[in-house]
Amino acid sequence: MTLQQLKYVIGVSEIGSLNKAAEILYVSQPSLTTAIKDIENEFNVKLFNRSSKGISLTNEGKEFVQHARQIYAQYESLLDDFDPSKKRKEMMDGGMVQLIHNGYGGFIFKNPTDKAFRNWGVAGLYKLINKAHKCYNLAHEDIERDMSDEEFMALYEKYPFFDDFDDDFVENEEQWTAQVACYIDEHIELFATVEEK
Repeated sequence: MTLQQLKYVIGVSEIGSLNKAAEILYVSQPSLTTAIKDIENEFNVKLFNRSSKGISLTNEGKEFVQHARQIYAQYESLLDDFDPSKKRKEMMDGGMVQLIHNGYGGFIFKNPTDKAFRNWGVAGLYKLINKAHKCYNLAHEDIERDMSDEEFMALYEKYPFFDDFDDDFVENEEQWTAQVACYIDEHIELFATVEEK
């Protein structure tokens, strides 16, 4: 069982339709069905009744979803308190100026990151990175240099053009993250070798 699978089960239970849930969760319907079947097999339980009217939880499914919601809420609380990568927090708190100052600008803008996202179907993130690249080229040397806290804070006034990119990212982060996760789910063989035990 994975947290992603729990998220899918919760989503389907709330929406009542596999097709609509797949669209809202930015995952293919076959991937969603597979995730649900994997959980049903792992726990030897039938979670949903399927009919021409849609999909509804079984009694066992209702109990399972209650537990799944608690687990997923704890996971989200943990992320809020202890985001392990800190990159997400930096983007949310300090935006691109903070990200560039901390040395991540080269990773994003000097690699074909934008083109990878375009090829994965995450067009909005591709456009954001592509547009921000021009601003990065203009400002990165100044932003990346060693400086005092006061000088760093002055960068936000000196380079206000990053504000729109930050706002766009914050507004679309959840959707873009889901789209990337969907691409990886559907092309896992490009990222990892899955071995059966």
